[in-house]
Amino acid sequence: MEELGVSIWWFLFAIRLLIAEVTLSGFVALFFGIGAVVAGGTALVGFDLPTQIWIMAIVSLLGIIFGRKFLVSRVQVNKDVIKTNVDALIGREGVVTYKIPPFGKGRILCNGESWSAESVAGIAIEEGEEVVIREIRGVTAIVDKISNPLEG
Repeated sequence: MEELGVSIWWFLFAIRLLIAEVTLSGFVALFFGIGAVVAGGTALVGFDLPTQIWIMAIVSLLGIIFGRKFLVSRVQVNKDVIKTNVDALIGREGVVTYKIPPFGKGRILCNGESWSAESVAGIAIEEGEEVVIREIRGVTAIVDKISNPLEG
């Protein structure tokens, strides 16, 4: 009867790991969960606790080594990511609305939104000049003149 109690703990542990896998999505907790299910089965058969732990470790390790690679190749994570929010602004063009001084901040207008902006090269960019957004740092667009874009 004691085997039933130990196996229930293994199965509860497996459920927690499988729930964790949903939030982690790295296919590691999944294989530890499978190992816990197998260990729970060995508890029902009557194996002692050290053997159950070894079986869980071996099954989990084999799953991670062989199964994870298979699953990662089958699951298409972020294959066709649509850029949204800030990521969508990278590479967009805008117009300077307030002069950007060397190593200082000015403002640009991009997609109808006003952004604080700095020059990527630390040079002055005059009001009315067209710029391209190279990156976003916090709420500041890092821009470069379109007439003199940097490589990369």
